Amino acid sequence: LNFNIWIYTPVKVQLDLVDLISTHVKRQTLHFRSLITVQRLVDVLRTYYWYNAEATSVGATLAVDQITNEPLAERPSKREIHQIRGKLLNLTLLLVENEGFHIGEVRCFVAYLQNCSDQDQAYDVLQMF
Repeated sequence: LNFNIWIYTPVKVQLDLVDLISTHVKRQTLHFRSLITVQRLVDVLRTYYWYNAEATSVGATLAVDQITNEPLAERPSKREIHQIRGKLLNLTLLLVENEGFHIGEVRCFVAYLQNCSDQDQAYDVLQMF
């Protein structure tokens, strides 16, 4: 999954993508847990689906055509980001549904909360628990 591309697709495509992945995760949780990983989803949340940009954020500047300098696409709105983040957080819960969180996965969430300067992001994650 290349979120460098997905972040600029229409919101419906992004929501449908997460729904499709969730459908597959429900069928083969253990396989997808090792394939996608909780850490990867946490990284995606922070890197691509942020409310307030940080140093590691992707998409803080408008994507433009390198030749014409015209805008190619825009990031989703804050409301849309909230929707997508909710689906990604639910996907995270699906991954751990059978076995619960492993200690390394708990650590990745703790590190996320410690290092995230975007309070809205932290609030989303804390609501998950």
